Amino acid sequence: MQADPVSGRYLRVNPKFCEITGYTEQEMLGMTFRELTHPDDRADDGAAHAQMLSGGIAELAREKRYRRKDGSAVWVSINASIIRDEAGRPLRTLAVVQDITVRKAAEQALRSAVAKYRCLVEQSLVGIYVIQGDRFVYVNPKMTEVFGFTAEEMTAVPVLDFIHEEDQPTASENIRRRLDGTVENVRYGLRMLRKDGSVIHADVHGGRAEYNGRPAILGTLLDVSERRKLEEQLLQSQKMEAIGQLAGGIAHDFNNLLTAIVGNTRLALDDLPSGHPVCESLREIDTASTRAMELVQRILTFSRQEVPERKTIQLQPVIDEALKLLRATLPATIDIRASFTAGVPAVSADATQIHQVVMNLGTNASHAMAGRGVLEVGLTMMEIDASQARVSAELREGSYVLLSVSDDGCGMDRATLARIFEPFFTTKAQGQGTGLGLSVVHGVMKTHDGAVTAYSRPGKGTVFHLYFPAVAGEAIPTKTAASPVVRGKGQSILFVDDEDQLVRLANDMFTRLGYRITAFTRAEDALAAFRAAPGSFDLVVSDLAMPGLTGPDLARELLQLRPDIPIVIATGYIRPEDTESMRDLGIRALILKPHTVDQMGPMLHQLLTGGSAGPPQE
Repeated sequence: MQADPVSGRYLRVNPKFCEITGYTEQEMLGMTFRELTHPDDRADDGAAHAQMLSGGIAELAREKRYRRKDGSAVWVSINASIIRDEAGRPLRTLAVVQDITVRKAAEQALRSAVAKYRCLVEQSLVGIYVIQGDRFVYVNPKMTEVFGFTAEEMTAVPVLDFIHEEDQPTASENIRRRLDGTVENVRYGLRMLRKDGSVIHADVHGGRAEYNGRPAILGTLLDVSERRKLEEQLLQSQKMEAIGQLAGGIAHDFNNLLTAIVGNTRLALDDLPSGHPVCESLREIDTASTRAMELVQRILTFSRQEVPERKTIQLQPVIDEALKLLRATLPATIDIRASFTAGVPAVSADATQIHQVVMNLGTNASHAMAGRGVLEVGLTMMEIDASQARVSAELREGSYVLLSVSDDGCGMDRATLARIFEPFFTTKAQGQGTGLGLSVVHGVMKTHDGAVTAYSRPGKGTVFHLYFPAVAGEAIPTKTAASPVVRGKGQSILFVDDEDQLVRLANDMFTRLGYRITAFTRAEDALAAFRAAPGSFDLVVSDLAMPGLTGPDLARELLQLRPDIPIVIATGYIRPEDTESMRDLGIRALILKPHTVDQMGPMLHQLLTGGSAGPPQE
């Protein structure tokens, strides 16, 4: 088309131009280019025209919109120049106009798509990256959030610098195979390093792609550290559950044996003069048996089969007492430092088990420090929120009393730290440890509705955090006076146990306590004797687990015949559900084997002299 350079009026147009604008040739010759230009583009149009007239530019190439005759907009590309006379005066404007509406629509669609996918990539909750050669050439914001580096820092160093040393060969091989086309897509797990040096577990998935015309890897990264932690906690819980079932299964039989050994040993010691040469051997048997009893209690504790005798207490006096004992047993080269926050609330706890926990942790710390270092024990109050509760599967939101025990010893690597609460796991030399110490700690915290966590690095020491739920109420004294041995006055006791040796022991033990005893090894025979003369017996002691008629089954039958008869159930282990079911059944007391004369005397006296028929007691 041609136009007057000054007025902008069209002088000549071809049919294609008319097709683009929707006007006829006659209509176009009466119009100016400014009238045809879309209102939103006229300002730029005027400025460009002025530059051409002044000679500022020889040619004009621009894109703009025309408003067609029907009112619609059409995008055009214009290449225009001014023909001048010999004096430089403008004569004609010549222009080539091309309809680029389709191209513009495609470009807009592309921009929209790019914006959409950029938004998806940059706001993704999954890390997205591009690798070329040995470097990241693009990382999205999630990647920088996961690793703690800026995008510039991540693209400035080799990819392998972000990968744990042990996993670098695997990562290097997978990158090479994808870049050279050996494989298209690979998905695998890696340990990677954050800026602060901490390790994360990542699930990476990437495939071969083209980026800026060169082979590349386009991949995604998911931080699965939290999931791995939960999986490890679940696995640990399952291990503890399995060991707990095993411990519960063997405890009854093992404690039957210990009952016979301990009971007969102490009866023999009572029968012999104090200077008899056999007494020393019997005392050694008694000592070994006591250690065996303690070992069973440790197994039941870490397996959570033992029911703690919890009371509302202050932890500080219990910890003070344990530290005094530790001070006497640990080398003088270990400095014990205690820090207790004033006003810490009470907790519901078994003082004996808490004492054991402190002793176990203190002894472990001493070994870690090789007899020289600082053992720090702290007690404070702590409010746990939802984010903090994620450090342990056992933690919930709420108020806790936090007991911390730390040392500056050799520390542990991640592999060792992951297994410390496993029963029978130990890093000590053969014969120097059972591997039950920290398992006991874990079991105690579970039975106290609390949690224990551990933090350690090689050469940096270890700290244990023990969380006890805080309770309201006044603490009660943690020490009680020992009960004296109380003897009977000829009352009749029905005793039932399927072990012959325990029946013989019971005959001796109850006779020495001043009772008359009728003993059976079959519960059915005991029931028959009771049915024949229900008024002849003052109290019943029965084993819990027996073939045929169990202790609870026998008790149910006896209580139907005589609802007032006091019944004691003896067992090798007591589960929480046993206490509840015995209470509902009407059992007066539960006693844990191996029991002795010192334990049985006060209990029998209380029950036979009108003691409370309250909840079962140990």
